Amino acid sequence: MQMNLGKTLRIKGKLSNDVDQVAINLGQSAEKMNLHFNPRFKESYIALNSFNGSWGEEKRVPINCFGPGSEVTFHITFETHQFKIMLPNDNVVTFPNRMDNCQLSYLHANFTITNMQMNLGKTLRIKGKLSNDVDQVAINLGQSAEKRNLHFNPRFKESYIVLNSFNGGWGEEIRVPINCFGPGSEVTFHITFQKHQFEIMLPNDNVVTFPNRMDNCQLSYLQQSCFRSMLLPPGGVLENLPVTLLEASCSQGVQVHPGWGATGNLENQNRSILI
Repeated sequence: MQMNLGKTLRIKGKLSNDVDQVAINLGQSAEKMNLHFNPRFKESYIALNSFNGSWGEEKRVPINCFGPGSEVTFHITFETHQFKIMLPNDNVVTFPNRMDNCQLSYLHANFTITNMQMNLGKTLRIKGKLSNDVDQVAINLGQSAEKRNLHFNPRFKESYIVLNSFNGGWGEEIRVPINCFGPGSEVTFHITFQKHQFEIMLPNDNVVTFPNRMDNCQLSYLQQSCFRSMLLPPGGVLENLPVTLLEASCSQGVQVHPGWGATGNLENQNRSILI
């Protein structure tokens, strides 16, 4: 992405009924984020911050004009000294531009569900279409952001899938070549949670495995992230930002509450978080 001073990024879509939080990050990289825009619906506020090796001072703004189930449009304007974020009710919140740069090249969005119930032996099906300019996607399953049993991370520029776990720190990484899907593909992943391993069926029906390194029999945390490079058009506005849309459903009575997908063993039930 190339976003210069004075330009506006417009993000428009629909939040699902049970989404817990959404995060949109703009900056230079994951280690240098000028803006972290993070509506947290359970806490009823928007967290605004920056990250430059570590988090800065957080600013909190009450959420009073949108929430789960809402159709939303955000306008984010990049100025020399601040960001202006126009909310769906046309109110504007500001956040200081704490870093000395005049161009943003990094855009990252993630969506989190914290009330999932997935027991041993169950399968999560994730289906959708990858946007044409996606760089990588990450799907995390576990107990929390600090305890992730499975990190499934297709990286298209490097042409491999990274598999790992996170328990206070990253474990040993496994890499698998990508040879059956990529940007623009329609994909279906089946992730089966077993006592000693995860089995991930890829779109070509090949199966890759990853050890279940933690001693727990239920997963409650599901997060999807996507990263992309995108050239901002001359007018400076992006509408219907093609955030990767993946729908999730479960077999054999697993419950994934509708913040990200379907409930029970329903299939092909479209639920979007932000498109």
